[in-house]
Amino acid sequence: MFALLSIILPIILGTLLLSRGWKKNYRLHSILISLLVLVISSIGYLNGNIEHYTWMPSIGVMASFHIDGIGYTIGLATLLVFILTQIGVWKNKFLSSGYENGLSLIMLGSLLGVFFSLDLIVYYVFLEITLVASFFLPFIHRGKKREQACIKYFILNHVGSLVFLVSILMIYLAAGTSYMPDLLNLTQNSNLMLAGWLALFAFMLKSAIFPLSIWLPDFYKQSPTPITAIIAGTVTNLGAFGLIRYAQYLPNDILNSNVIALFAIGTLFYGGILALTQKDIVKMFAYSTVSQMGYIFLGIASQLEPTSSTINLNILNIGLIGAVFYLFAHSIAKSFLFTAVSQYPENQTDIDDLKGSGYHIPLPALGFLIGGFTLMGLPPLAGFMGEWMIFAGAFPAFGTLSTIGVFGIILSNAYFAWLMYRLYIPQADVKTRVKSELTFKIALILNLIILLIFGLYPGSLISIILGVV
Repeated sequence: MFALLSIILPIILGTLLLSRGWKKNYRLHSILISLLVLVISSIGYLNGNIEHYTWMPSIGVMASFHIDGIGYTIGLATLLVFILTQIGVWKNKFLSSGYENGLSLIMLGSLLGVFFSLDLIVYYVFLEITLVASFFLPFIHRGKKREQACIKYFILNHVGSLVFLVSILMIYLAAGTSYMPDLLNLTQNSNLMLAGWLALFAFMLKSAIFPLSIWLPDFYKQSPTPITAIIAGTVTNLGAFGLIRYAQYLPNDILNSNVIALFAIGTLFYGGILALTQKDIVKMFAYSTVSQMGYIFLGIASQLEPTSSTINLNILNIGLIGAVFYLFAHSIAKSFLFTAVSQYPENQTDIDDLKGSGYHIPLPALGFLIGGFTLMGLPPLAGFMGEWMIFAGAFPAFGTLSTIGVFGIILSNAYFAWLMYRLYIPQADVKTRVKSELTFKIALILNLIILLIFGLYPGSLISIILGVV
């Protein structure tokens, strides 16, 4: 019951908050509900039971849930993002109303539904609920450019969902079931080759893998920054998580690891180069998300061995473990980067306007340092171990591609270092001056503690991923 309760509780309470409309001060409600769900899901993870609920028995579909190591790790990151973002933007006008908090809680519950589902059809249902909630969350604030960006996001991601639904249908017709553990026994079936490629297309689109990343920069830029902070740390994870979860239920050789690795490297460089050329800080962080999804897909691809149709999690799967580890660190750090941006006036995101502000507005700049150093893979923050494990798994699998990929790390260092240089130019005429709120200081400390704990003691998160805690 713990997995199901973790999913339906925020959805039900979020629906109730929607009825409060534009009335303010519902942040505390969201934080308390998220904390409660964190406790419930943690108990469910420690309990380890698989939950079955009757749904459509006539066609063999049950609502089945299980909180395993990977699902709990990404779910934990999601919950922390929701809690820490709300604390960090406490005084911001966005994310305070009943509408916004209701939609964000519905999105939270549906995300956990994706992470905890064991039935492909149930998985798809929660995937679509997530899409609808994440579309309306920025869309309700109106504005022509915002509406256009939201519609583009919805249409393209809905196409990805429909493509994935076709893949699920093909698997269901071949296996006679949509229950994931039963699919582990599928034998080689050439008819499922198309199902595998359709699923890969959907996951690449949802994770903004090049060349399917056209929806992400505008959607991040046009969404209110506090909302972007939540979306950037949660919704973009769906494609990577989907590939990790779905790949183990396909027969041998359907998902070509070399093809995925090639797209991953291309994405890494595409996002990195464009991030380096941006003059707007939100766009820079958006393209850095694209680049970092390349790292994660490279780690996943390194474990898609052509001789095995399953992914057995153990220490030998170091690339996959690294991908999940880095996905966790990326969620926390990237969300915090946008939370730091939200400390500036809403429309002052031009980097030239922020020159020299590191001296006069030190806390947001410190937030950029913490988030940037994490995503650059610098010790002792959590991003280092994730990045190291990704390449430790990728080099034996893709020697040449991995060698090329290492230069992508240089790009990451370059655009974050270039940002820091401009923030700390002493002779710059500072055009932006704001006072950081106490709640942002609290969020900064909490983010730093989390990233340091898992950076200094990575074995604790690895144990969670492997399900041995």
